[in-house]
Amino acid sequence: MNSVVNNSVLMRLSFSRAGNIRKGDLGKVTCDADKARLKLGKVLFVGPEYAAVGSFDNALTSWVNLRAINVDTGFRGVCIMPRDLLSSVDVKLERALLDRSELVESFLSVYESERDQARDRLNGQFRESDYPPVSEVREKFAMRWSYLSLGVADNLPADMAERERAKLQERFEQVQNDVQTALRVGLSDLVGHLADKLKPNENGKKKVFRDTSVGNLVEFLELFSARNITNDSELAKLAAQAERLIEGVSPDALRGRPSLAASVSEGLEDIKKGVSDLIAVQPSRKFNLGD
Repeated sequence: MNSVVNNSVLMRLSFSRAGNIRKGDLGKVTCDADKARLKLGKVLFVGPEYAAVGSFDNALTSWVNLRAINVDTGFRGVCIMPRDLLSSVDVKLERALLDRSELVESFLSVYESERDQARDRLNGQFRESDYPPVSEVREKFAMRWSYLSLGVADNLPADMAERERAKLQERFEQVQNDVQTALRVGLSDLVGHLADKLKPNENGKKKVFRDTSVGNLVEFLELFSARNITNDSELAKLAAQAERLIEGVSPDALRGRPSLAASVSEGLEDIKKGVSDLIAVQPSRKFNLGD
């Protein structure tokens, strides 16, 4: 069985919110431009409560994406989630659902105040219909996730089943390669970025780098084993090499000890070269969905 099929599931995570932009009435605006070339939008909610929901959704999406493998599966809005991370991700999402509900309720508690402020501030652009009852607005906020299986429907006629199996097999032959490439490129980018930041500028001065330059690499390496769903042994060796290289090394130590920074940078460059060599000879793996 293909390792991607065996070691992962397809996952879809989605959010919805009450819309915050409505079309304005250009007829009430005086300007010297051709109005046929203009669009006017108005913002309904300007308080931090509404923005907090969007920020929460973005942060949670980023957290999930660090664990998922985002390649084109042929299914819109679907990512590949390693089975070894599935339990912890599901627990996180269940808790996030409750936390998000609290943020939504916080927004709804000021919703009528937002509407009243908009009535004063928007003047002739205000429309009461843009602000439906709270009960209707609450229904517009949702967070959903689901897990999808990989396979062909078992109730298809034999000829159709064979055709669909061939299509799916071809799709996931490519997915297998894409997943492997995604992890290789991910490690290459992270080690290359940090290696560059640890090198001095052309004038010999140290470059400024954020703690995240180290933290992002550390997090990638911590999750690597679970995300290595193609059993890429060559990349695993390089990831282990990178882990040994930066083990116990803090951003402050790299900033304060030029010799350490130079040594780590050199080691990271070697790892980047090794990964680049792997990407250059990306293998093609075949599998059979009937196995």
